[in-house]
Amino acid sequence: MNRVLGDDPRWLGAIHPSESLVALYFPSLDGKYVALSTQSGLLELRDPSTHAVVSSVRSFPGQTTNTALWFPSSGLVAHAAKAPAGETGVNIYTVPELELVRTISWDKEAEQLGGFGMGYPEVAILRKAAPDGCCQSLRLVDAASGAGRTVTLPALQFTPNFYFDATGRHVADLVAGPDAGKIALLDSSTFELLATVKPTGDSLRWYDLSQDGSVLLTGYSFGNLQAWDPATGELLGTGKVDIFSPGQFSLNPNGTLAAIALATDKYAVMSVPELTPVGPPFLVGPGGVFTAFGANDETYFSFTATHNEVDHWAINGDGLVNARSLSTGVGRSELAPDGSWMVKEPPDGAWCRWSLRGLTLLNRSGVNVGTAANNRFSLTAISPIVSADGKYIATANTDCPRGNQAGCSGKVVLWNAETGMPVGQPIPVANADRAGGPGIVVAFHPNLPLLALGGPPPGSGQQTTIEIWSFEAGDLKRQSSFVVPAGGQGFGAMTFSAFAGGGSALAVASELGRVALWETSGSTPRLLTTRQFGRQSFLDGSQQGWIVEGDGTDITIFTAEQFALGDGAEPTRVLKGAMPKNDGAFARVAFTDDGRLMALAQFGATARVSLWDLQTGESIASSFNWLPSGTAGRPDGVFLAPDGSYLVVSNDNATVVWDLDIAHWAEKTCEAAGRNFTQAEWTKYFPGREYATTCPRWPVRQ
Repeated sequence: MNRVLGDDPRWLGAIHPSESLVALYFPSLDGKYVALSTQSGLLELRDPSTHAVVSSVRSFPGQTTNTALWFPSSGLVAHAAKAPAGETGVNIYTVPELELVRTISWDKEAEQLGGFGMGYPEVAILRKAAPDGCCQSLRLVDAASGAGRTVTLPALQFTPNFYFDATGRHVADLVAGPDAGKIALLDSSTFELLATVKPTGDSLRWYDLSQDGSVLLTGYSFGNLQAWDPATGELLGTGKVDIFSPGQFSLNPNGTLAAIALATDKYAVMSVPELTPVGPPFLVGPGGVFTAFGANDETYFSFTATHNEVDHWAINGDGLVNARSLSTGVGRSELAPDGSWMVKEPPDGAWCRWSLRGLTLLNRSGVNVGTAANNRFSLTAISPIVSADGKYIATANTDCPRGNQAGCSGKVVLWNAETGMPVGQPIPVANADRAGGPGIVVAFHPNLPLLALGGPPPGSGQQTTIEIWSFEAGDLKRQSSFVVPAGGQGFGAMTFSAFAGGGSALAVASELGRVALWETSGSTPRLLTTRQFGRQSFLDGSQQGWIVEGDGTDITIFTAEQFALGDGAEPTRVLKGAMPKNDGAFARVAFTDDGRLMALAQFGATARVSLWDLQTGESIASSFNWLPSGTAGRPDGVFLAPDGSYLVVSNDNATVVWDLDIAHWAEKTCEAAGRNFTQAEWTKYFPGREYATTCPRWPVRQ
């Protein structure tokens, strides 16, 4: 029964409730629907394959819904509510229409909700002991017919948390009072006592009964686990999770697997009843609160509520197939061309796609293809990058851990951004054999379905092979390749451009400031020209097809034609002294769709970003640290919305979205200051310019 992690991972999607989530359950053993319960009384049925809302109802408007949800074999769902004075009732609805069948209420002074279970037809309401102190009893109400009956419980004190299995054979409940610490196992038809389990070891934290009634699982504060036979109370197996304080856990329907929530935002999958690990613990993201298993013996759907999100995973006969962490902070990022989303790739190589401006998770990569490849000068990831149409993502990955990738095999993976799945097979690519050496280089064409990639083979001074791949209609094919002579200079940056009359140009920069331009439209790429720039130079591109080169002092922007002519006197744009020299060279640039506004990021501890009007060549926003105070690292990513309405600044520790409505800035600044500049202040900050009122509503200050 011991399994290993599968090597064909599938993350199936995520559900994002519009309201704060309380609980989620599967409706039946076939796993046809997922139900979400929110704190404000909303009950939703979702399709687990498309995540679409099938139906919804405000079950108890204005009241907090309980975590209890029920999908009995009669095809109904029960939704319980909780008011400040205690539980008030259970609404019974049809599935999937969510039409109200009836409301079951109880005497809050003498009764409490006792629970209901998968496939079990009755709602259980626990009654207090009779005045003579004899016994507690259960009032059972049939969800479909409304008929009621009462059963007397064994002479123990029970808590109102009965667990029913789906077969209707067994009920488990914690014992209170003098026998506290035991779990009672009852016959669900007569409620006679079958056995009691006395968990051994440290404090009991959680327990669960499998849907087929074959296994009772108990877990304890210091990681101990025990599996029991509900019919006899026999101990079937013991195990231990070597991380303090496991939280909630769930058994799969036939009691052969358990997902254990750990204290480190991870889950461990264990075989049952052996309680041996099925692969290593996997990360589900911060705040994981519950996991529910779906149906049938071959594939289980696991849902984990994290930060008001429901993750949907597939588990097959080989065990858990994949897990992914959530992060807007860690890793390199890239903005979609239309500005609607951004993608980040953390060091483990698993990218996440986030909406803008709200930074809501859209989806994630569905396959683990290896660690993110390092930048040749640092431990910053090279990828991801996004295609011109926003439909594809490319990542550079290796088979070695971060910080130990020299000479390790590399690959470039093309992804479908919407599905999170790879397009074709990973493309093998050479990687540097020395730390800080030239690494994998990747670039998308600004308006054609072309991807360029390459890397130097092991061995100092070796040549770099650049390959051009077409991915039109998702069909990944190699179009051409060419060799870039190293000449003692490792190539480590690359950007596509396009000629006005047609054709493709690829600019490839060396780590010593030499940039070569290659014509790549045909089957045999051709070298057009080579230029030498400053030692600190960097190379970037734009959706407009510009080639952007900077040497730490000046920024030069070329068209492909101008670069190919070799005439540096006629570049498209030159910004002299664009940024003050500090402890780092220029890093990245971004442009608006009309090409007028440019954002420029600079490496170094100062983490500077500046905004420029390219028609005037002047700065329109002073250079300053655009990352939050105390945020470590440089701005590895800088992105402008296509219409210039916002700016995204990102690094390994933070992602920040800035509003670029300059008029709004001025209005807010004037509101805060409550005055104009004085004459002395104006002379100090704007020397040589005629005084003007920056805040018209306030008088001029002398």
